[in-house]
Amino acid sequence: MRLGSDFWRFLAIAFGVSLAFSIFLNIIQYSSLNNLLNVSHGRKLIFLWPPNEQDIVVGTLRIEVFIDWESVPENLTLIVKVNDDDLSTADALGLEFDSDGNNQIHSMGDKDYAFLANNKYYSPEYAVVWEGGINYPLVPPKPSPYHKCIFSNQTGYTFIINMPKNEINFHKPMLILLVYEDNAFVKLRVVFAQFKVT
Repeated sequence: MRLGSDFWRFLAIAFGVSLAFSIFLNIIQYSSLNNLLNVSHGRKLIFLWPPNEQDIVVGTLRIEVFIDWESVPENLTLIVKVNDDDLSTADALGLEFDSDGNNQIHSMGDKDYAFLANNKYYSPEYAVVWEGGINYPLVPPKPSPYHKCIFSNQTGYTFIINMPKNEINFHKPMLILLVYEDNAFVKLRVVFAQFKVT
């Protein structure tokens, strides 16, 4: 049975429309990300780990953290870029906020969150973030109302996190522990950094 020219014409048009729609969505996503990265308030921190201090990437692991607490008055916005070169839905970014305001990490009143690459998360009731990684409970993670994670083969992960200030008891200065966990299932690879919002 031979397929007619109308079928091939329809197939070509359908393919063209699908391709154009896909390009349109990528442009929208890229534009939205650029708008978030170019906010008028905030600051950027860069953390580097050379090859002898980590085995997540070949070369230097780079984590950029953009912090903004003014553009959306009720939110603390963190945009975290990690140049991890492989996608895994088990990769995660952990944050511990010095919510009790004692200028220390790991106090009873601090709040821990685990933001997964699959756009799910663990709340403070379940997540434990520490320098050795993120401890997870046996319950499944929930869809995250606080973050969106985007992966690109060229740049790695971008975690866009919007935390309500009242939920984490935001104050200045505020100490934050950041933990990035690359879960290759064979070996857990972790890096961490502390910074202060002033």
